[in-house]
Formats: sequence, structure tokens, C-alpha cells
Amino acid sequence: TALAGAALAAAPSALAVTYRVGPTQMYRTPCAVITGAPLVAGDIIEVEAGTYRDACRVEVSGTAARPIILRGLAGARPVIDGAGMNLNGDGGVPRAVFQFSDASHWRVEHLEIRNASNTLRNAAGIRVTEGSLNVVMNDLSLHDNQNGLSTDTGVTFTLSNSEVYLNGTTGTTAPIGSNLFLAGTSGRLIGNVVRDSRSGQNLRSHLTYAEILYNQFLRASEYDLDFTHNYKNESNTSRIVFIGNTLVRSATATNFEQCFLFGTEMSATGRPAQTLYVYNNTFILVSVRNRLLRGINERMGTVQMTFVNNVIHTTSAATAAGPGVVVDNATGTLMTGTNNWATLGMILIPTTTVLRWNSGADPLFTSATDWTPRAGSPLLDAAATPPAYLNEMGMMVN
Repeated sequence: TALAGAALAAAPSALAVTYRVGPTQMYRTPCAVITGAPLVAGDIIEVEAGTYRDACRVEVSGTAARPIILRGLAGARPVIDGAGMNLNGDGGVPRAVFQFSDASHWRVEHLEIRNASNTLRNAAGIRVTEGSLNVVMNDLSLHDNQNGLSTDTGVTFTLSNSEVYLNGTTGTTAPIGSNLFLAGTSGRLIGNVVRDSRSGQNLRSHLTYAEILYNQFLRASEYDLDFTHNYKNESNTSRIVFIGNTLVRSATATNFEQCFLFGTEMSATGRPAQTLYVYNNTFILVSVRNRLLRGINERMGTVQMTFVNNVIHTTSAATAAGPGVVVDNATGTLMTGTNNWATLGMILIPTTTVLRWNSGADPLFTSATDWTPRAGSPLLDAAATPPAYLNEMGMMVN
């Protein structure tokens, strides 16, 4: 592989090239390479540590076998700062620090991306749009943007092992930003910490297929998770696989009741069908006013949540006023499940005959911030085998 630095101006299109970005290199910013170099499948862009004021549209693709890689070098993540950049999204201008527009098969790794904003209140650290496929992001820090990650129609992506925090907008004027605002064909979130949104939700998803695995969702500004099927959904069906996650409620959330919203909104087309597989998650409530789940079915479609092996614990004393599992009895009619655990005294609707609750006074977590069970916990070796779920390819997966 050739190295493109101060001495390399171009490379043959058939040869994959490694481009170096840094203050003493020929390419001083990542976008100088993305918009100025003859990128081809297999190329690598390596970014030296430092802070780069930068933003651009990404409009070139790799291949499934030879993706284009944009990555920070080992050590501290390079910082890509959108402060002061034009991110209004008009006339070829991006609406994000990195906007992938019909740009498929990319790997983006080990970068910090911050301060994306515009007057429309909808800029993002990263935006994946216009049918971009297989954009894989790993080991990123996305913070202090109006949206951390934004995706829309026709895209497929993965975000893993990243931290997403303090994204959102100020005030009550729409639109309201979130840490993650996701739409498109399919998306996967794996092993991320998503916390402390400045507004909106930690995760708002209108994906056709969403796989949400082993993440932490902590202290959202308004409420934590929104999976409602609405006009942003591109298909009449949506499936959400939500396994092994931890959700911790904020004591100052502006919507103090619902934490996890699902179902169909009136703005959806036709009679949508939504299926949710919610297995082996830990939910921490902090107030008697908290209710974990709210399900709606305004379009009279088909909504079904399967709820298995979940732990719901409250750090406040449980009383007759709460906290509770659902906002209302109608939510319970959209659910089925088995073998869930809740703190004694919580309001358990649906009843034990629907979700088969186990209860105890204390789950014996390792600490107040480590929600793995310690020795002697009633949660250890207590899981049932959850039902198989239908994956993106329409295959049943155990």
C-alpha cells in the first residue's frame, strides 16, 4: 500500500492508497482528502491527533469487500469540530460534519466529532442519507451537536463501541434534537454509551429494522427511547430487537412518566405492523412518578411487544402511587412475555399472568453505577430461554 503525504499528489485509480492527514501533511483536514483526492475502494484516510475545523459531504463509495476507511491514528481521538461551519444543507452544503450522501461501504473509526449546528436546528455530527449503505462507525465520540447521529431513507448502518452525549437543541422551538435520530432501512447499535441528551431522547428510531444490543442509555432530557412508527418510517412494517441494554432514568426528565415509547402514530401510512423483541434488559427508575412503557396504536395497526427476562428496579421507595411498568392499561394489551423481575411494591400491570413477574426487595447490583448482579443476586442463573426473533432477512434467530 502506498502512503500519500506531502510528496504524493495522486495515485492510480486501481491502487488503494493510504492518505495521511495532519498539520504538516499535504492534506491538512479529512475533508481535504474526501473532496480533493481521487478516492477508490480500499483507500484509507488516517488522521493524526489534533483539532480540525471541518465539514463536508461524502459522495464516493467503496465496495463491500474493499470499504473506504476514515480513522484516527492510535492515541487520543482526533477532534473534528464543526463550530462556525456552514451546515444548513442547501445547495450541496452538508447538514453534518460528515454527511454520507449516496456513499456506501465506509468505515469511520476513532474520531471525536463535535459542535455541529445550524439555524434550522437539525445539524448532526454524522448524517447518513440518500441511500448510503453499509456505513460502519466504531469507537467514536459524538457530542455537543444538535443531533449526534442522524440517518434517513434507504440507508443501512452500524454504530458500535462509541459514546454519544450532550447532543440536542436548547429551548422548545421545533425541531428538537436528540443524541440519536434514526430512520432508514436498517440500523444496528452495539455496545454504545448514549447519555445525557440536552433535549429530546437518547434514541429516537423510525427504522424499518433496528437491532439494539448491549448499550447503555442514561439520563435522557425528555424521555429515553422512542420507537413509534410514523411518517418517517419507509415501510409499513417495523421490527425492533432490543436485547441486553441498560436504561437509567433521569431524575430531572421533563416527561417524567414514559421512558420507552412504542406503537403507531396517526401520521403513519395505512395500518402499520410493529413487532418488538425486548429481552434481557435492565431498567432503572428513579421516581414514584416514573412508568417504564407507553404503547400507542393511533393507526389501529398491529403492535406486539414480547417482553422476557427483563429487570425493572427502582432507586426510590415503591408506593401505591408508583413507580410502575406501564403508563396505562392499554399499553398492557400490546404486550406478552414471561420471567421478568421487578422491585417489590412496584405497580405491575400487566399482571403476573401476562408477563409472569418475579419480585424481590433488592436485585443486588454490583454498585450504584454497575448494574451487573453480584454474588447472591436473585437474578443470577434465573433467565428463561427467550423466544426466537425475526431478523432483518426474515429468518428466525434464537
